Amino acid sequence: MPVICLLLMMLLFLLLLLLLLLLLLLLLLLLLFFFFLLL
Repeated sequence: MPVICLLLMMLLFLLLLLLLLLLLLLLLLLLLFFFFLLL
C-alpha cells in the first residue's frame, strides 16, 4: 500500500514540474513577443 502512495506522490510531483515548465515557457514566449513588439 505505501508503494502505491509513493508512486502517486512521484506522479503528482512530476505533473507539478511539467506545469511549472509550461508556465516558464509561456512566460518566455510572452517576453519575446513583447520584445519584438517594442522593436
